[in-house]
Amino acid sequence: MIVTETLKKAVKLFGQKEGLVCGRDRLTYKEAYERVGGLAQFLASQGIGKGDKVAVLCPNCHRFFEVYYALAFLGAPTVPLNWRLTPKEIAFILEDSESTFLIADRRFGELVEAALAQGPKAIKGVLWAGRGEAPGLQVGAFDYEEVVEALRGVPPEVPYEEDHIAQIYYTSGTTGRPKGVILTHKNICVHALGTVAELHLSDSDRWIHVAPMFHLADAWATWAITWVGGTHIFVGTFDPGLVLETIERERATITNMIPTML
Repeated sequence: MIVTETLKKAVKLFGQKEGLVCGRDRLTYKEAYERVGGLAQFLASQGIGKGDKVAVLCPNCHRFFEVYYALAFLGAPTVPLNWRLTPKEIAFILEDSESTFLIADRRFGELVEAALAQGPKAIKGVLWAGRGEAPGLQVGAFDYEEVVEALRGVPPEVPYEEDHIAQIYYTSGTTGRPKGVILTHKNICVHALGTVAELHLSDSDRWIHVAPMFHLADAWATWAITWVGGTHIFVGTFDPGLVLETIERERATITNMIPTML
């Protein structure tokens, strides 16, 4: 099984259900699927295809969800970036992973500009999401919402096997330069299925993404909750008051946090 099957199942069984909640943005699974299609079509037009690595520097939001799935439809591995890293560390990961494209929120514009100034050679374009001003760069720059809305529809599908690379997570453990940990589509789907069984997840669950989506502390729920047709609730900034308010307002039923967040 490959990651895209989880979203296709959700659309088939729960297409008109509210699947994603991000601030004022509320999307059904069908709407999210079409936005994923628009993003995938745009990335394909930029030459992104099977095996091409794309880095992501975004806060928790519905766009991160869309990026994970759009790249999966193209067979392009996702390289999630920790926005707490320094420009030098970001530049190293971009270079080491051989990422050819970057999707970033505008709030991290200065970090992106400083990282690209350090010379990762393969980046040929940046897709800017979120609000605010984006810095002028020496590579192509595009607006996320513009391209997604212009091209939204059924995602293109690139054939590949379940042992194909889905994501590359960079981790140092505790010290030293980070190393890229490869996860295949089979890795992700088996883990998601295991959590569905162990936690008895169902379409009545409402998962609130509080831990960062660039980390597997939370990212696994992207596929597990989608698989069962649950609802995703995104919190872009970890603020205890905001999290508690959102849990109450959106009736969140489940989440995962690391000890320092509790």
